Amino acid sequence: MRARVVAILLFLTIGYPTAADCQVSSTGSTGAKGFFLGLSLNGSALTADDLDSDTENGGGLQLQLGWGFNPKLAIFLDGSAASMDADGESWILSHGDLGLRYHFAGPGKSFVPFVEGAFTGWVGSQDDVDFGNGTGDLEISGAGFTLGGGFLYFFNSRVALNTGVKWTKGEFDKVKFQNVSVEGLDIDATSARLNIGLTFFLGGQR
Repeated sequence: MRARVVAILLFLTIGYPTAADCQVSSTGSTGAKGFFLGLSLNGSALTADDLDSDTENGGGLQLQLGWGFNPKLAIFLDGSAASMDADGESWILSHGDLGLRYHFAGPGKSFVPFVEGAFTGWVGSQDDVDFGNGTGDLEISGAGFTLGGGFLYFFNSRVALNTGVKWTKGEFDKVKFQNVSVEGLDIDATSARLNIGLTFFLGGQR
């Protein structure tokens, strides 16, 4: 009984568009003004010619924190991790983005496309790698630049479906095995990410 009451309260608080929500939707501009939080499923692909010419794929999760200066312009911080498969062995590819997003927001719009750009740091890591003379954790890292786009679809003033695609071009320039690091590698790489999830706007639409 208690679980049913909690579910009803959550539905009324978040999932059901109130009269105030409808008024904002019909007279205001939809968009990300104020603080927002996103959680998405993530699909990632990576190609690094100097390591392996094949494209490796995997899936994981993405977490996003952001702040909208106004309904159209927002700053965001993304973190994603995907489990990649390489010749039957798994490793983790992580991205961290710091960027700006522009929403094509307007009065009464539930469907809001966006474009974004970001500075990105990325890390590939694998545990218990055997190099013949020892076994240990391997990590390769670097940085690049990301361009992307997608759309938000607002169910109400505080919850939106978020679908986006990101392309990152950069390089891996550091390898660490156990406590030994080597820098200056300059390994060119390209990644693509598809994210589908929900974004929650604490201040609602503006």
